[in-house]
Amino acid sequence: STAKWGGVKMRDVLKHCGMDVDGMALGESNPPKTKHLQFEGYDYDETGLCYGGSIPIDKAVDGLGDCIFAYEMNDKPLPRDHGFPVRAIAPGHAGARQCKWLHKVIVSDRESQKSWQQKSYRGFAPDIDFETDLSHWPPPRLDQAPIVQEMPVQSLVCNPPQNSVVGMKGGTDIEVKGVAWSGS
Repeated sequence: STAKWGGVKMRDVLKHCGMDVDGMALGESNPPKTKHLQFEGYDYDETGLCYGGSIPIDKAVDGLGDCIFAYEMNDKPLPRDHGFPVRAIAPGHAGARQCKWLHKVIVSDRESQKSWQQKSYRGFAPDIDFETDLSHWPPPRLDQAPIVQEMPVQSLVCNPPQNSVVGMKGGTDIEVKGVAWSGS
């Protein structure tokens, strides 16, 4: 997202709740049942199940991290369509993990069991072939695919065009134009 988010760091909330986030971030503390931070929102599907997802607890407690519970967007109160009153923001992670309309946060030893974490956002890399790479997995099923979690920055160079030869005659700079997005 290109929005400017405001809120409170997830690690600060967890610390306020009594967790040793500094020890966890340094690898000095490994409390049982603290592998994932699950989120649940107030939005429900047609069957009555609320939306949910999770991120690894290491991401949430990272002292240099930027995971927040956001209540502001672009220096204004968080709009309803973007998750008012509060939403999870975990830069670098799939948007599906950044729950809107947040009403519950759970420290757990496992990932969210909501279908959006367990079924809907899974996938194999494009170079994986079921017949050759996954033949040892009887039967190959999508629910066994890796869960989409991190979304690295992607970019596309538009100028100079592909296969162009660029010279440096008399100059020190080359103008490059394109787009980049973070996936979150």
